[in-house]
Amino acid sequence: MFKLDLQRYKLPESYRRGGRECFLDPVRQRLIVQTPEEIVRQQVVAFLCEKMQVPSQCIALEIPMSYFEKGAKGRADIIVFTEEEDGRYPVLVVECKAPSIQLIDDVFEQVAEYNEILGAVAVMTTNGVEARIWAQDEEQE
Repeated sequence: MFKLDLQRYKLPESYRRGGRECFLDPVRQRLIVQTPEEIVRQQVVAFLCEKMQVPSQCIALEIPMSYFEKGAKGRADIIVFTEEEDGRYPVLVVECKAPSIQLIDDVFEQVAEYNEILGAVAVMTTNGVEARIWAQDEEQE
C-alpha cells in the first residue's frame, strides 16, 4: 500500500444542474453528479492524464462488464487501454471508493473479478487517500 496524493490534481470544472453539483467529465464529455467516489474517480483520471501521460482517449469510465462478457455483473470504474494496430487492450483496471471506505479484501476481490474478464496487466484500488496496485509478472505467473 502506498500514499497517492490525489488532492494535488485539479478536478474538472464544476456546474450546478437540477440543484446538484456536477463535474464536466473530460472523458465522458457530460455532466456527472459529484459524489465522494466520483471525486476520487476524477482525481485518478487527472493523475493518469497529467502524471502518467495517458491520453484521455485511452481511458474509459463506468464500463459495464456485460460489454465484455454476456451476463457479467458490475461496472469497472476506470479502464486504461493501450491502442495497438489490431485493437484496444486493457492494461489497467481501477476500482475507486469514497475516502470513508477502507481498502479491504472485498474491494480487491471486486476489481480482481473484473480483471478476470478484462485480462489487464495491472489492477488498482484507491479511496483517494491510499492506493494499492497489483501487476502481473508473466515470468512468475
